[in-house]
Amino acid sequence: MKKVELILAIVAIVSVVLKVYSVEWAFMLALFSLTTLAMLYFYSGVYYPAGVWKLKSVFSSNGSENVDKFQKLVSLIAGISIALTILGVLFKIMNWPQATVQLQMGIIGTALSTLLVLFKYAKSKPEYFLSVIKRTAIYGSLGILVLLVL
Repeated sequence: MKKVELILAIVAIVSVVLKVYSVEWAFMLALFSLTTLAMLYFYSGVYYPAGVWKLKSVFSSNGSENVDKFQKLVSLIAGISIALTILGVLFKIMNWPQATVQLQMGIIGTALSTLLVLFKYAKSKPEYFLSVIKRTAIYGSLGILVLLVL
């Protein structure tokens, strides 16, 4: 997943730069990469805490037995809010309506999930929460930057 995430993020950055320089086909590349990245985060927020990455184990009930409820809640909030932030960035770049509202909701969600994870990470330092902190910090700051600049 890390490779796919990195490739999509690089393609999204390149497409945004091309969109700034008014390259004619850059909007299609931005639309594809940012939408796919948002779907990836939404999917990972819903299914990753249960350890579910295979399609046939999505519908089985034994995948989520060893994960606590707090980790499921934080993963759900983080995944959905990161996806909202990415889609808000896409809407803002494309000058579509309601971009600011969507971006603000995504930023609030990433801030909330970052605060929840920071409190839990201070008590016990699992590796999973560190990756959530990194991702929410990166996409939350990206959302704030786009909200203030564009």
